[in-house]
Amino acid sequence: MEQNKFIECEVRGCITHSDFIDIKSSIENDWGKLEETPELVIFFKGGHDLRLKTNKDGITLVHKKTLDRKNGARKEIELKFKLEEISSVIEFIARLGFKKGLFSYCKRYEVNMGDYSLAIKFNTKIGDIFEIDKKVDDKKNIKKAYKELLNFSKKYGLNEWNKETYE
Repeated sequence: MEQNKFIECEVRGCITHSDFIDIKSSIENDWGKLEETPELVIFFKGGHDLRLKTNKDGITLVHKKTLDRKNGARKEIELKFKLEEISSVIEFIARLGFKKGLFSYCKRYEVNMGDYSLAIKFNTKIGDIFEIDKKVDDKKNIKKAYKELLNFSKKYGLNEWNKETYE
């Protein structure tokens, strides 16, 4: 098991498949080749934002806590497991009291560049979306990271959701 703790600053919004096709080569020229992978995420119901992500790379149990709603900053703890450990992970989650969740299966395109990540997801429960995020190590770097993410999204013509639309 691998554990990661960090603050994630994020910009999210809707994207159409045709817009994705239009900007894909520009993104790959700047960031590198987008990797396509199917992904299943279980969003557990309860008083905490707990998610279980499963894809070809393995299993990631993620706990998120919002630090700043204005710029999408959240403290995250990730626990990574091998795919063959799925039964033990689900049993652990059930023992914590999480027994119900929303399943979301999607096709995901992702590329990473240093502390930045760009993901485009099709057919999620909330539609076709993009997410650009940066991992920061200190709260005082959140505003700067958020501005950088907005610049990335504007460069590709991607429009961030306002908070009302997202919620």
